[in-house]
Amino acid sequence: MGRPREIALRVLLALSSVGLTLVFLEVLVRLVERPSGKGALPLNQYMEHDPVLGWRKTPNTRVSFAEPEYRVEESIKSQGLRGPEQAYESKGFRILALGDSFAEGYTVPLGETVEAVIERGLSTPSCPIEVLNGGTAGYSTDQEYLFYKIEGRRYRPAVVVLFFYFNDVIYNLQPRYSGGVPKPLLAMEEGSLVVTNSPVPLPRHRPSFPPPREEKTPSGSALFY
Repeated sequence: MGRPREIALRVLLALSSVGLTLVFLEVLVRLVERPSGKGALPLNQYMEHDPVLGWRKTPNTRVSFAEPEYRVEESIKSQGLRGPEQAYESKGFRILALGDSFAEGYTVPLGETVEAVIERGLSTPSCPIEVLNGGTAGYSTDQEYLFYKIEGRRYRPAVVVLFFYFNDVIYNLQPRYSGGVPKPLLAMEEGSLVVTNSPVPLPRHRPSFPPPREEKTPSGSALFY
């Protein structure tokens, strides 16, 4: 009888140890993940209405992001791009990156954006590379296409890189972005792309990109959530 009792005691101790560890982690997660009470990110502070694109970054603006995960100051130059001031003419090899917030990279400092990393990785003394940041938060492929037609191609890039995300498909089929912000819509007519919902109407209220986040308070175990 001694051996089974010893085994049972060890199992009980192991279960108790696991249980105490889970209780400790549960308390820790609840302390760390308490709702912050924050609403929308301040993207709307440097966005303005655009009758073709729906919205665009306001030239010559600066905005600060202060979130638990990052603290970043973003500067928009005179032509509406993030990054150093750029002329339309270039004597070197130029790449234009198009995309949404992933390409814009507002959660990281300028030197850590994908454009800056690519530029450092590809440039050599004999062949300098320019990588322009054409990303804008909330854009889907239709807006990126229109941005390229209106503004992007004026920089005469040798290569255009499109950063695609799955929600581009969703918003390519809708005349409004999340939160009800109007946007352009492309449609096929007689084999050609045409712009509908144009000019894009003004939003009824000052938009936020993205809309205010709902703070979720987990029911039950915060650790499991």
